[in-house]
Amino acid sequence: MYLLSNTLVVLSERLRSDLEPCYILTLSRVTEIQRMDANTWYVLVITALAISVSPGAGALNTINTAMQFGFIRTLPAIAGLQLGWMIQIVSVSAGIGLLIVSSAFWYDVLRWLGAIYLIYLGATQWRAKAQGVEGRERSSVGDNPIKFAWVSFWRAFLIDVSNVKGTVLLVAFIPAFLNTNGSHLQQSVIITVTLIVADIIVMCAYALAATYIADAWRDKPSRICWIYRLSGTAMIAIGIMLIVEQGSTL
Repeated sequence: MYLLSNTLVVLSERLRSDLEPCYILTLSRVTEIQRMDANTWYVLVITALAISVSPGAGALNTINTAMQFGFIRTLPAIAGLQLGWMIQIVSVSAGIGLLIVSSAFWYDVLRWLGAIYLIYLGATQWRAKAQGVEGRERSSVGDNPIKFAWVSFWRAFLIDVSNVKGTVLLVAFIPAFLNTNGSHLQQSVIITVTLIVADIIVMCAYALAATYIADAWRDKPSRICWIYRLSGTAMIAIGIMLIVEQGSTL
């Protein structure tokens, strides 16, 4: 993830420099840009989509939830991811994220909490059972749908808000799109909304695809079970990688 963050930042800066028009400055008048220009925003959109498409614990959770319970009942989980993502973005924009990743203590606290939680979620995926459309209806509606939505929401929220690698990514990513001559608040709002909308689009696409696959394979539950186990293994692997990592990366 850290390598990905560096790569994305370098690419975004190159795209921005290629797309940004040349401005002629005269002694009589200097046009000051007070808001993010269109070219910078286009690069921001492309980079935001690339970040969301890249595999991670949030995407795995969305896919697993959709395969087990369908697209509609995955929406609370997607909303939970966005709340956690928004808190991450706002904290980095306010400078809190930099303090976290610069502090070995707080970085390790978040790293361990996130790792333990991902390992727990990965283990639960190994126990998940494949269900067709009817099974999904019984398991989610037959119980308490409000409770189910609430649990799905907070489960996904904890995944994103405890993602210390996401914090590191944003600390490297956000400054590349800030214009020092413009309004920091206005640009931060634009970046936040763009990142969240891009993530919603990608997560909904993942959920729709996962629901389609689960329905297409409803007569082959063993295949779905293997997908659960593979994604669970990936979550456990991410958690272990966080544990063995040494300290802050900044």
